[in-house]
Amino acid sequence: SKPSYATLTNGLPPTVHKIINDSYTATTTVDSIYDRMLASNVSFKNYYGSNTAGGCNVRWNGDYHDAIRYYPSLTSVCNAHDVPISQFMVDVNAGNLPKFSMILPSSANNMHDNSTTSGDAYTKNFLTPFLNSNEYKSGKVALFLIFDEEIPVPNVLIAPSIVSGSLYQPVAGNNPVSHFSALRTWEEMLGLPLIGNTAQAPSLLTFFGGTGVPQPTPTATATGSGTKVGDINSDGKVDIVDIGIIVDNYGSNNPTNPKVDINKDGKVDIVDIGIIVDNYGS
Repeated sequence: SKPSYATLTNGLPPTVHKIINDSYTATTTVDSIYDRMLASNVSFKNYYGSNTAGGCNVRWNGDYHDAIRYYPSLTSVCNAHDVPISQFMVDVNAGNLPKFSMILPSSANNMHDNSTTSGDAYTKNFLTPFLNSNEYKSGKVALFLIFDEEIPVPNVLIAPSIVSGSLYQPVAGNNPVSHFSALRTWEEMLGLPLIGNTAQAPSLLTFFGGTGVPQPTPTATATGSGTKVGDINSDGKVDIVDIGIIVDNYGSNNPTNPKVDINKDGKVDIVDIGIIVDNYGS
């Protein structure tokens, strides 16, 4: 389990990040999504599978799944971002959900030490109030229900914009959807650079545009005007300025500046941000 959670948060295989077993003391010095979120001032929390307050100092049943604890560079800030799982719905109902949340049930509830039926019941009881919340219904939240196994396991994406019953259709020659894909999609949604090997993984971003079918992301090719896909201010590069312009226009339908609607679907949304992220730095 622990090597999978490490890969899920740093985009590197165990041979590189060096976490190869579930030892609680195993750590790594590689860069992680947590480092990138801190650098970009993106709020985040890990909601760990215990109701005991105390952050990263708390031991709980399955605490080796808590990836924020793998990175010694985060020791000084870990407690501020590692909170009891009971805090999740408190934050949801107060409208204080961070930009990125990792929910980690204990081993008594995550199908590790309990039956599939019991794990399903726990998941239903945990998610039902969240899916009924104003936070989720606002359409600003996407939920990834994923497993940490290396064998093929179904994973579920939930958001108001996803067409019910949509399935990922593998593209011949592409890598299969994996932890690398999940991390890449989170980075794209949060406007973060792609770390580790995530750039080589399929993105799931277009599922959240309501189409239900992943489409190829435009590449940064030159146009007749000399601009590139994602170069909104026409300065010859795709950079943080372009991301800022997209964010300022996010949610607009038929925007007055046609360049912010990069994929020309009549709205400025997460798909447009994803295109900029894919072409960032070009």
